[in-house]
This record gives sequence, structure tokens and C-alpha cells, in this order.
Amino acid sequence: MNIFLKTQFLLLTLCSALLLSESAVNSLEEFENYDATRVLLREAEDHIAQEKYAKAAKCYQKAANLQTSEEKKAEYFYLEAQNLMLGKKDTKAFRAYRKLLKEYIYFLPLDDIMEQLRELAGNFEQGNGTIFGLKDPDAAIDIYQLIIEHEPDGRQSLTDRLTLAAKQEKEFYYERAVKTYQEIIKLLPNDPDARFCLARLLEKMAQERDADGVLSRAAIREARRFLEVSSAKDFRRPEAEEILKSAHLREGARMLERAQFYLVKYHYKPEIARTYLLDLRRDFSDTPAGEQAKAILDEKFPEEAK
Repeated sequence: MNIFLKTQFLLLTLCSALLLSESAVNSLEEFENYDATRVLLREAEDHIAQEKYAKAAKCYQKAANLQTSEEKKAEYFYLEAQNLMLGKKDTKAFRAYRKLLKEYIYFLPLDDIMEQLRELAGNFEQGNGTIFGLKDPDAAIDIYQLIIEHEPDGRQSLTDRLTLAAKQEKEFYYERAVKTYQEIIKLLPNDPDARFCLARLLEKMAQERDADGVLSRAAIREARRFLEVSSAKDFRRPEAEEILKSAHLREGARMLERAQFYLVKYHYKPEIARTYLLDLRRDFSDTPAGEQAKAILDEKFPEEAK
């Protein structure tokens, strides 16, 4: 468990204890159901001393439910969430943090919670704190979506969005990853990381399925844009050049296939085939498909050979 989280949590616990040790009059002004709250907080402290964090979390939850002050509720529900993490009850901790952000966002240290949620996402990816130690990458994705939704720092949000997209891609949620990369580019059009990652993902998708060539053309567009905005020393530039080359070859082959389709007897439409072949000769002359298109034009459409 993160030392930062433990230290912060212990400080919050100490603050609560100090408040309860003040005079009864002042305490009654700050706490509803003072006696019951004091008992629960003392019990929580005892459980923490014995490292029984799940039991401490239940005490804080009960203490929060005794309060009418939104600020006090937020404080105790926050302690509940942190104890659940310390007790490796990550699924329950996620639910607790999500409730906090939904209902008490104005009373929370958002930067600290974002960091704790990132750690929680790592736990799910590694299988720490989950049932039988099973990994749950989908839960990690859900956590990063929650982080982005409540991100207080726009610059950090870009990093978290890149992390989210990478996790989506890793779990084969390609369309969702594309959308996430596009959202980053919308926020920061000249970001080379998002451009490169999107180009690489589009190329991967195009290799699997690209009947209409949309993915190949998109990969070409993003790879070119990456080369425009990236540093001349960027180590990824050779891979971007390879993406351009691969997508270019594939798009040429696809267009040649369409041209040949319209030249066979049962689909014969020479004008459509001629258009494809001319485009191939013009835009793909440096590919095998372009060379073959030129040969077909010489044979089938000699008037175009000039």
C-alpha cells in the first residue's frame, strides 16, 4: 500500500480524534450524535491499531451516516474509502470513492483522491485486493474514466486520457480507444503522443479489417500529422514512416482489387474500373498495385496510356 495514502489517512484519523478530545460544548457544535460518533471513532482507532482496516471502514461509514453536515459526512466517508483500500477491499473502495465524487465533490481533496484512484486502478490490473487475486482490467478502465470525469488539472487529464486509451487498446476495445485518442487530439491538436498512438492503432485495425479503406486512409492522415508535429529527433518517426508505407501499399492493393472487380464479366463496369486505375497510376505509381494498374490501362484502355 502506498505510504502516502497511509500517512494521509493517519493524519485524518488524528484530526478526528483531536476534535473529539475538545470540550463537550465545542464538540457538540461540530458533531451530530456526539456520543455515538465518539464511540464509533474510538472503535475505528482500535481496529486501525490492529490493522483491521475493513472493520475500521465500517465504523467510519456508520459515523458518516450519523451526521447531517455534508462536510462531516464527506470526511468520514473519505476515511471509509481509504480504510477499504488499506484493507485490500478494492471493489468496495471503488464504490466508496465513486459515491464520494458523486455526492461530496466540493468537500474533497481532489488531487489526493485522483492519485489514490490511480493506485486503485493499478491494484485491479495486478490482481491486488480482488477476489482470489484475479486481475480485473475492465475495473481499471472504469476507474480511469471516473478520474477523467472529475480531473481537476487539465494537463494531468491528458496523461490520464493517454493511460485510459492504452488500457482500452490492451483489452481490445479498439473503437473506444480511438475515441479516447480523438478526444485528446480535440483538446490538444498538436500532441505528438496521441497522434502517434492513434496512427499505430488505426494501422493495427486496418490490417485486420478494412474493406472500404477508411482505416488505412485515417492511419495515413494521423501518421503524416505526427511527422508534422513531432520533433525531428523523435525515436518514433521511423515507425510512423513504416505505418505510412504499409497503409499506402494496402490502400493501393484495395483499389486495384476494386478495379479488377469491375472488369470481370459479371460485374463489368469499365468506366468505374478506369477511374480506379487512373487514380492508382496517379497516386500509387510507387507501389506494385500502381505498376499493375498501368499495365491494365495499357491493355484495356490504350487511349489512357499517353
